[in-house]
Amino acid sequence: MNAARISLYNQFVPKYLGIHRFEADNRLVLLDHRTVVSRNLFCADDDNRAITIWDGTYIYCQKSSNYRFQRASYSMHKYRNLVKPMVAVAPDGHIIYLFGPFDANKSDADIILSLFKDTNSVRSRFQQGDIFIVDRGFVSAIPVLESYGFVIKMPEFIERGQTSLSVEQANRSRLVTKCRFVVEAVNGRFKQIYSYFNKVWQNTEIPHLMMDFTIAGAILNLTKLPIESDSLDGERIADLMLLKINIPNKLNDLVEALNLNRKQIIFARMTAESVPDFPELSLQELRTIALGSYQIKQARSYYAEHIRVDGMYELQVCIHAERLPLEKYDLLTGDNSLIRIRIQSRHSGRTKYLVYILIDKNREALNAIIGYCCQCENGLRTVDCCADVMTVLWYLGYGRHFISIPLPASFLDDVTADVESSDTSDGDEN
Repeated sequence: MNAARISLYNQFVPKYLGIHRFEADNRLVLLDHRTVVSRNLFCADDDNRAITIWDGTYIYCQKSSNYRFQRASYSMHKYRNLVKPMVAVAPDGHIIYLFGPFDANKSDADIILSLFKDTNSVRSRFQQGDIFIVDRGFVSAIPVLESYGFVIKMPEFIERGQTSLSVEQANRSRLVTKCRFVVEAVNGRFKQIYSYFNKVWQNTEIPHLMMDFTIAGAILNLTKLPIESDSLDGERIADLMLLKINIPNKLNDLVEALNLNRKQIIFARMTAESVPDFPELSLQELRTIALGSYQIKQARSYYAEHIRVDGMYELQVCIHAERLPLEKYDLLTGDNSLIRIRIQSRHSGRTKYLVYILIDKNREALNAIIGYCCQCENGLRTVDCCADVMTVLWYLGYGRHFISIPLPASFLDDVTADVESSDTSDGDEN
């Protein structure tokens, strides 16, 4: 096994992955594996800028009687022993570099700074102006990386006092996440295709972990299709995102000005069948709104969260939409209808968001959707829409026209036993 491992690492890996390719065709690999979407969004003005997406991943290991390694491998975040490889991929999912493993409590920012700390390190393989797409865990490394001349793209933070990102912040973040999901998909490939990396590693195997990880990465580069390919829609999607990035969310301005989140009187409870004028939408039209398929995939799960309660999908319709000052906010188009629906958060059982959709009942298909907004973190963006808004659009415009909608993973509904909560206020422990 060890002889095969060494042979693969020395002879196979250099042809398909990693730092071994730096001296030969590294720059060509970096440029060739950009996608139309990533290139148009981030480097349309300079076609010689490389784009890489960085993220750390976890590989779990055993506790150790070597206390130094035990301390280094124990994660205070995961409450487990693990080590962290760092993964850098191209926008199409091609694995560029794999580094590590690093200590469990080293942040992604600490790791990338250690890799780029001097001019003879990984930093020398990139040029000024190259673009790194990262998540928020890299935030403390951004000033240093920018001082080296690199351009960092990261999702925005919610500022103190905000409950959600502003329209501008949400739109900029969406441009980043449109490309950043690829590194998560690559990390998923490692653990789905090679379950070897999804188990708890024996400590005796740790010394050759990174060699095995690198070999697996080279095999993925050789055998797997790109995660994000240059489809015919790529250029159109990028152009639409750039076109919409500076569009304000006028419906949200109306909702905030009239404090509609706190008003119940003008909204009447109705079922989906009571809104026959809602436009029928095709899947392609839903993809045009979402600029992809992720939110559409989430919509069915959000729908199932509500339909299982009592079999009724309930919404609220503004019964005096004609009295709203739509013209003041440049929203008046004709026979308007304002729909509000409460959506259960996927992350917290106690959190619910209000979604608003304004339609023109005299128009058809996409032309009838005048505006939308949501209370969730990303609900104000106009580049596309959040999953909560897409749930309403998907059901009212598409899903309800089917006789039945299969619910995702319904076989798990009754797996766990129901236990009635008891009053233990007397302090006794059961």
